[in-house]
Amino acid sequence: MPDTNTGNPLKELEELYKNKDYEAYKDLLIKNKSLFIDAQYFYNLGTAYLKLEDLGAARLYLEKSYQLGQQDKLVTNNIDYIKTQYDLGSQEYNLVAKGLDIPSVYYTSITLVLLLIVLVLNWRTKIHKGIIFILFIVSLSPAIFNSIYLKATYNNAVVMKDTQVHEGPSAIFEHNQQAREGLRVIISKVNEGWSFIYWPSSVKGWVKSDSIETY
Repeated sequence: MPDTNTGNPLKELEELYKNKDYEAYKDLLIKNKSLFIDAQYFYNLGTAYLKLEDLGAARLYLEKSYQLGQQDKLVTNNIDYIKTQYDLGSQEYNLVAKGLDIPSVYYTSITLVLLLIVLVLNWRTKIHKGIIFILFIVSLSPAIFNSIYLKATYNNAVVMKDTQVHEGPSAIFEHNQQAREGLRVIISKVNEGWSFIYWPSSVKGWVKSDSIETY
C-alpha cells in the first residue's frame, strides 16, 4: 500500500480514498472529526461505511447528514442507492415520516419568519391586539409541533443488523417478519430494552433496542 502520511490529514484522507483503503480512511476521518462541520463529517463517514458494505452504519450517518441540512444529491443519491440495491425502497407514504424528514432548523426558521411578519403587522398596522396575539400563537405552531409532538412522540432510527420483529416486547412473543439492516424506521415506544416500530407498516412490531440506532 502506498505511503499516504503527508502530515496533512485532508490530503491523507484524499489519498486513502483514491487508493480505496476505506478502513484506514474511516479511522483517520474519525480521528480528525474536528476538521469538518457535522453535516459534512457524517456524509463522509456514511460514504466510508457504504464502501465497506456496512449498510446500517452507512444509512445512519447519511441520514444524520441529511437531518443537519446537507440535502444535496451527494447524500440523497447514496441513501437511494442503499434503498434500491438492498431492496429497502418500498416504504409507504406517511405524514409522520415526512414530518421527521424535515430538519428541525427548518421548523425554527419558519417560526422566526412568521414571528417577524407578526411584529411588522403590529408595528405598521392597526390590527386589533387580540388578533395580533392569535397570530403570535399561530406563528409558534411549527416549532411547537416539531418539539412537543413529533420529537416527543417519535424517533427516527436505522436498523443496524437484521433483526426479528416480535408481536410484543419480549422474545416470548411470536415473530413472523424481519427488519433488514439499513432500513430506516420510526420508533414510537420503548419498553425495557425493546422498541416498537411504528413505520413502515411492513415491519410494524417490537424489536430489540440494541438492533437499532436512533438519530
